Amino acid sequence: MIKIKGVVRGAAAMAAGALIAAGFSALAQQQDLKSEVTVLFEQETELASNKVKVVVKRGLLPAGYKSPVHTHKGPGVRYVFRGTLRIDEHDYTGDFSAGQVYWESGHPMTAETISAEDAEILIVELQPVE
Repeated sequence: MIKIKGVVRGAAAMAAGALIAAGFSALAQQQDLKSEVTVLFEQETELASNKVKVVVKRGLLPAGYKSPVHTHKGPGVRYVFRGTLRIDEHDYTGDFSAGQVYWESGHPMTAETISAEDAEILIVELQPVE
């Protein structure tokens, strides 16, 4: 079974984000640090709707787990925090380990944890607004 943790929403999340950003800004000024942005993944896609809802989830997949064939409400990027997954989707199969990014198109697929440790992923899904 895949376990998904909730996301903090609303004013509390915005306030927490502002405090964190202010703290990082102050720290960067004190240490004269420079930030760096690296593109990890790019994907062009057509969406089923002009309006989408972005849903961000964290997935925990135990070692030895294999999902049944399933689909998601929309396509999106996935980032592997730990473990290794084998993704079998439509006409493509690939293995992805910690630090790697992959794309799910929304076609029928399976996900299997092929590492000895549990896998943890960030799921960013672009769902059509109905």
